[in-house]
Amino acid sequence: MSHFAVWFAMPPGVGSNSLHGTIQSEVGALTRLTYLDLHYAGLTGSIPTAVSQFSNLSFLDLSYNSLTGSIPSSFAALSKLRKCFFSGFLLNF
Repeated sequence: MSHFAVWFAMPPGVGSNSLHGTIQSEVGALTRLTYLDLHYAGLTGSIPTAVSQFSNLSFLDLSYNSLTGSIPSSFAALSKLRKCFFSGFLLNF
């Protein structure tokens, strides 16, 4: 398989099945990832710069979590990213 896709799509109201905690920097090792949907996942903390290592990522949804801080400037390197969602929380730009 040339690309990996991870889909943790969790609709509103499924809080008991949410992932909880922070996005670990080790996630950057998933360099072949193309699709990542973590909306309503109960995530906290900041978005690690390691996410910008997803050079094949075309879709990212981190909406409706409790993320803080800034969107890493290194996201500019995600040249294949076509859709990116950060709704439902406040981040610094």
